[in-house]
Amino acid sequence: MPDRIVFVTGAATGIGRATVERLHREGWSLALFDIDGEAIAALAAALGPRVLAFPGSVGDLAALEAAMAETVRRFGRIDAVFANAGIARAAPVMLMEEADWLRVVDVNLNGVFRTLKAAAPHLMASRGYVLVTSSITSTVALPFGAAYVATKAAVLNLAEAFRTEMCGHGVEVGTIHPTFIRTPLVEGAIHGTEIGRLARSTSSILFIEFPLAWVSWTAARMLTKRLRRDTVPSWTHRPILWFPRAANR
Repeated sequence: MPDRIVFVTGAATGIGRATVERLHREGWSLALFDIDGEAIAALAAALGPRVLAFPGSVGDLAALEAAMAETVRRFGRIDAVFANAGIARAAPVMLMEEADWLRVVDVNLNGVFRTLKAAAPHLMASRGYVLVTSSITSTVALPFGAAYVATKAAVLNLAEAFRTEMCGHGVEVGTIHPTFIRTPLVEGAIHGTEIGRLARSTSSILFIEFPLAWVSWTAARMLTKRLRRDTVPSWTHRPILWFPRAANR
């Protein structure tokens, strides 16, 4: 039976992909879950042994439950879950389409809820750990990103609520809060649109870019050590969380 098994949503690109590649090098067995079935199948093939790939959406609770059940059938248990799937849409509130708002909420917030709900019995059985991807914007307003920042603030509190519910079962819960990291999500929402470029012009602090490798290192460390909370870079919680107005100057 593998030593450590992790189930990862949003595994095909960006933070998810960089983290699973690092975890695989460190000896973890992986269950990859992503809406892009071809991408995770190719990633699983590239990584080699100890990897399962499940195409599916975090909008589908039944698909999450089935994938986790199959992971337990194949690997024996789930030690950790990385609830990482997310999307972004850049637009001012007054111009944002309601469908875009609801889509971001369904993936970023409801998707985490479904992931936690599906994972709960398996984590209770293994006395496991779950890591939720939030953002530095969970406490700092990002202009033209209301849907994204609202969901990232919400998943922080969702994770904290889940932590208190699960603590009596030996389950631990953490949140990771990246700053501005160059990923396909950021490319599409910020670099790829006029609204995104306008958003970047409003702050000299929030949009400083940091390497993706820093996030994957932190996520792997949190999964291994079962940590409660960290930002990327770790020192950014000081000026941004304590003095949030400075971030928007």
